[in-house]
Amino acid sequence: MAQFISSSSNAILTAKLWVSESVDPEAFEHAERVAELVRQNFSWSQDTPMSEVNRIAVHIIVAWIHDLVEDVKEITIDDVEKRFGLNIAEAVVAVTRNAQGKETYAEFIQRAKRNPIARLVKLADITDHLNQIHTIPSKSLIRRYENAQVELEKLPSVWSLK
Repeated sequence: MAQFISSSSNAILTAKLWVSESVDPEAFEHAERVAELVRQNFSWSQDTPMSEVNRIAVHIIVAWIHDLVEDVKEITIDDVEKRFGLNIAEAVVAVTRNAQGKETYAEFIQRAKRNPIARLVKLADITDHLNQIHTIPSKSLIRRYENAQVELEKLPSVWSLK
């Protein structure tokens, strides 16, 4: 069990390091806050089954790297899959807005909502943005985040991040 927890911790640290090497300090702090919001939704102990520890780690990794593909042009979904595997890459795809602008924000939120990992991470992402309301440039963007937050919380078994 200790080796597995160590492996999960190493994967989380790898994600954190990748973000720290790839983005500016403000974006790093945002990723750190999102990862912490996600982490707060889980509890574990020495008795936690390994499968649950792994599930928690996956959520935290996605939280750390959720903006990389969208914000760093040199990083692709293929890079994410090579480092962390298909499950994490699929969650990052689900939480990454279509760069070609072919989907509305509402369609993007619906897509994120269909992936349980992406759903929690996007909810944490939006919650962090709303917690940093002084950085949001317009009231319409605030409303968009609030509407998306409500939509993401509609399905059962989503933890409240307020």
